[in-house]
Amino acid sequence: MENRETLKNQAIEKRESGNLQEALELFKSVEQLDISDGNVRGQLDILGHIRITYSRLAEEETDLHKRKEYRKMAMNVVDEAITVGEQNADISQGALVIQKVHLASSLLDYSKELANHEKQVVLETALKNVEEAVRDLPGSKAHKSWPCNTEAQILLELGQYDKAFKTAQQGETWLFEGYDEEVRADDQAEMKLNVWLSGLHLTMGRICAAQNKKFLARQYAVSVLAIEDHKNTLHARKHDAQKLLDSLK
Repeated sequence: MENRETLKNQAIEKRESGNLQEALELFKSVEQLDISDGNVRGQLDILGHIRITYSRLAEEETDLHKRKEYRKMAMNVVDEAITVGEQNADISQGALVIQKVHLASSLLDYSKELANHEKQVVLETALKNVEEAVRDLPGSKAHKSWPCNTEAQILLELGQYDKAFKTAQQGETWLFEGYDEEVRADDQAEMKLNVWLSGLHLTMGRICAAQNKKFLARQYAVSVLAIEDHKNTLHARKHDAQKLLDSLK
């Protein structure tokens, strides 16, 4: 089990530092261990990480066909995870709730390839799933900041700017309120808190930019760039923050 956790942690660090293909191979290795050991809960967890990796690969892909393929792979992984979870009576409701976050994120990504009416329908489905996930998500309050950021991004795409910003602010509040519990519970707490906080600030910056509040947008982008990151696990976040900053010039 220790070997599994070591591989998983290595994969997460590689993904967050931008080494996406290496991360994907490591995650798939962990999934095979889980399948061999009959560790269904672990498999669901790893499928979620694989989904995130495919979504990141799509974000970085400039070729339209390949980008669509990565987004389709992400959706397929979520479908697989939900099917596996529903077929195993021992899987907790909390584990399935986490898959709702992944489904909402995948739908958000998928919507970016769609025309207006179809996009609206997909985003509303994504919003419904993530609202349920925020309500029912297991773990610390700080953990809720993860789906909270997804919810804010969906609201941004729907043009509900005030609600999107307040949702992201709620995520920051939960980071504060759940900080102690998260730090006690997880040896990767610092990395997770960095990822969640930087994600919220990046979303807040994008909301401000969409409303032409350029000064505030710059400050949120700069705040992401300024986060201490000794292990380079915020590579993707800082890259996106720099892109946002450059777009405001």
